[in-house]
Amino acid sequence: MTLRRKLSRDGFTDRAEVVDSGDFTETILELSHRFRPLGPTNFQFRMCGDGLKLLEINPRISSSTSIRTAFGYNESLMAVDFFLKHRTPAQPAIRRGKAVRYTDEHIFYENGIYL
Repeated sequence: MTLRRKLSRDGFTDRAEVVDSGDFTETILELSHRFRPLGPTNFQFRMCGDGLKLLEINPRISSSTSIRTAFGYNESLMAVDFFLKHRTPAQPAIRRGKAVRYTDEHIFYENGIYL
């Protein structure tokens, strides 16, 4: 699943859009063949004037997992099924769309709640 992301000033995904993976498929297959990641792995790229550039590979469940799950790609469930139930995950149907991350603070005082 591929997300085009806009980062917040703090460096996390602020906005994301599900996009076609075609530009990345061959590169990800080559990298996966070379590094053989096992489990959730996040490949991050930058599109530059002279082409696609690998930014980083994160072998972990990332903070945008909830966004990917909302579009049909539940890597946490796939990891549990794979490692605990020995089931090979299938590529799920991915919904198209956009996401906006919204954060809010909840303040809890010792003698009550401020909302």
